[in-house]
Amino acid sequence: MRIILNGTSSSGKTSIIKLLPNNVKKISMDGFFDKIYCDRDIKPPESLYKNKYYTKKQTDRLFKYYLWKYYKSETQN
Repeated sequence: MRIILNGTSSSGKTSIIKLLPNNVKKISMDGFFDKIYCDRDIKPPESLYKNKYYTKKQTDRLFKYYLWKYYKSETQN
């Protein structure tokens, strides 16, 4: 079973996730950013950039690709 929580900022998604039992695997955007910028377990999405001349649309596409790759690997583990 998969449960996907979606909502605006400060709507209580993380609070709901914390109520789930410990044996349930939880994947969140907070965990994604923690692994990049705090724990440094994975490289930041900027590591995919070949140069500094990307448009906003291009950087957004690269970020979505990187995020999709992260979620895919986390759900397979």
